[in-house]
Amino acid sequence: MEFLRQKNSATFFSIDIKFRCIYPKTKPCISALSTTGHAAGKTNVISRSATVEGDLRYLTYEQRDRAHAKMKAIVAQNLPGTSASISFRDAYPPMSPTAGNLAVLKVYSQASQDAGLGEIPALPPGQRGAGDIQFVAPLLDSLDGLGATGNGAHSPDEDLEIASIERATIRTAILLYRLTR
Repeated sequence: MEFLRQKNSATFFSIDIKFRCIYPKTKPCISALSTTGHAAGKTNVISRSATVEGDLRYLTYEQRDRAHAKMKAIVAQNLPGTSASISFRDAYPPMSPTAGNLAVLKVYSQASQDAGLGEIPALPPGQRGAGDIQFVAPLLDSLDGLGATGNGAHSPDEDLEIASIERATIRTAILLYRLTR
């Protein structure tokens, strides 16, 4: 958003400042998945309003609440002549790591090793996505991400490693067999 500073647009400058406060360790307009965003408009017109949408991932509701409070405090600080608001809508519940989930992962990883496919470690939270299993995760030990792999998730450059379908099927079949015996 650097070009917005040069255009002296108070509306977008205010958004840029808030974005940099909320995400101080990220580059504006580039997400963790390397998808990009952009802004465009006439250089002699200051926009009356602007909307920014985003996605917030968290491991616990407490973590979500802290992030919401911090973001609300940042958004409440406005430049002269500007105003801002922020709202949140939860799409997926959190899925905190639990001893039970790690035990299921251990069985899955052992199945993968026994099939000659290598160890399956837990992904760091920042690399995890959202999955339907999150809706029942508080009720039972569970895993997500047992399917195919590829690159560029949810971007125009997304691809599928076709051979990963066979590997995922073998691992999952062994896991299900072991969990039901």
